[in-house]
Amino acid sequence: MNGPSAFSVRVAYGDIVDVHASLLVIGHVNDVAPTGAEKAIDDLLGGAIGRRMARLRGKLGETWFLPTLTSPVAAGCVVVVSLGDAEDFTPRRLGDVGAAIVDAAATIGARDAATIVHGASNEDVGVRDAARRLLTGVLHARNGIEGGDKLRELTIVERSAESVKDVRRGLDDAATGPSVHVYFSDLEVRRRIHPAAGNAGTPFHLRLGLTRSGPELKITRIGDGGFDPTFVCPYPATESEGIIRDLHRELAEGGADKVKILEGIGDRLWNAFLGVADINAGVHVNDAPGGLVVLRLDAFTADLPWELLRSPDGTFVSRRRLLGRQLELGVPGRAAAFNKPHPRLRALVIGNPSGDLPAAEREAEAVAKALEDRANAEVDTLIGTATYGAVSRFLDGTSYDVLHYAGHAEFVEDRPNESGLKLSDHLLTPGDFAARRYMPRLVVANACHSAAATPQDERTPFEGSLETRSLVGGV
Repeated sequence: MNGPSAFSVRVAYGDIVDVHASLLVIGHVNDVAPTGAEKAIDDLLGGAIGRRMARLRGKLGETWFLPTLTSPVAAGCVVVVSLGDAEDFTPRRLGDVGAAIVDAAATIGARDAATIVHGASNEDVGVRDAARRLLTGVLHARNGIEGGDKLRELTIVERSAESVKDVRRGLDDAATGPSVHVYFSDLEVRRRIHPAAGNAGTPFHLRLGLTRSGPELKITRIGDGGFDPTFVCPYPATESEGIIRDLHRELAEGGADKVKILEGIGDRLWNAFLGVADINAGVHVNDAPGGLVVLRLDAFTADLPWELLRSPDGTFVSRRRLLGRQLELGVPGRAAAFNKPHPRLRALVIGNPSGDLPAAEREAEAVAKALEDRANAEVDTLIGTATYGAVSRFLDGTSYDVLHYAGHAEFVEDRPNESGLKLSDHLLTPGDFAARRYMPRLVVANACHSAAATPQDERTPFEGSLETRSLVGGV
């Protein structure tokens, strides 16, 4: 017999734009320009809501999803809920807003959301009653909507200390029913975005999506307001495998001609993945805001040597632009454990654990010193020799912010889940991270073969490279 469905409600005092959540839910009244919390979010999305006012016209409870990829909004996605026409809105419809939140979470499988108390300024309903109606609608929808119980946590944000008290009273008034446990905790939302910073929270950059959907390659240029032009064509599976195979073979056989080999691989990458798309990729790379180019990749494209990407003008993109990667996961990942606030950065540096890479040892020593000198970090080191037992004692005893590894990675092609970072007596695998009490917030793995993956025609979103499986494990 199933037990009660645990559900947490948190009351936060602060600004909605600073809340960390999978979904950030705001309301929109038909034909009314954004104000209040909606305007604060719209400003950080570069006016994406205001520009879409005509398209956001809908019946009460309809929802639209807006990505936050290049904005400084702390949440993973903004959900706009239609409040319908201003003259038709009544307090009794506030429950429908709660149901819309649950439906949005169920649609994408989100376990948490953040919102404000909608309708509290209506003269017919105060903050207390609005909070009661909102939570009642959420709880009813969790039981009535398929997949609604995936929503496990709701944060309600208020900027007024007095209103926080009224919200608490309204939530206490809500009928929770015997099958749901509601826990209350007051949180103070810390300011993450300076009021005068505008969009400075995230550097301006060009983001290009290069992902596989079934037999097709999807090429997307992603802008501030959402996903812009998309080009779809057959996925170049044969050329993709050939690029990886030929890179290893030609470097091993090419003697002193390595620069030409790398240039050829870079040309093939561009021609196979960006040269086929009519999105003026060369122009956009040349004009990348801030000189930053981010490639959004998935399990099928992450193992390609993108740092060798060569544009049509004959230059390596990574030599004249800052080139980064963002990895898109096709499966749910484990949520990392909550890391209690602490005054100093905590880091574990592992270098040359197998004892045969003196350069990795020097790297680890330099990284440890830089973290101590520049970041005033608390640094633990395992340099020269590091057994699985020694590494485990550190990882199980401390919640680290950073794990820096310099050494070998070993890829086991027929058993990819057994691949990992090589220690002196064992491999540290993604499964090891997922099973531990504590998990580093950031892992830097400077190791050969850390991006190696199973062959393209055998790969699924559940497999892929060491980095993919580490992210699924919660890193």
